[in-house]
Amino acid sequence: PTPDGFRIAPQLPTDWPRLTITSIHLHHHVLDLTASAKDKTLSLAGAGPSDETILIDAPSDWKLSPPDKLSVRLRRD
Repeated sequence: PTPDGFRIAPQLPTDWPRLTITSIHLHHHVLDLTASAKDKTLSLAGAGPSDETILIDAPSDWKLSPPDKLSVRLRRD
C-alpha cells in the first residue's frame, strides 16, 4: 500500500497464466485484482468512494484494463 493507492510488480511463475486476489481492503475500498501474465494486464474491480482515485504504481510494461465503477490511474515506475 501507498498513501494514495498501491504498488505492484507482478512476477508470476511461467505456468500461471493469471493470478486473482479478492477482497483486498485498501483505504476505503474493497478490491479484486487480477494480473494476467500473457498480455501483462492488471484488472481491478470492487467498491469504494467514487470521489477517491486509486493510484497504481506498476512497471512500465504492464497496462491497466479499464475498471468498472472505480476511479483508477496507473502511475509508471
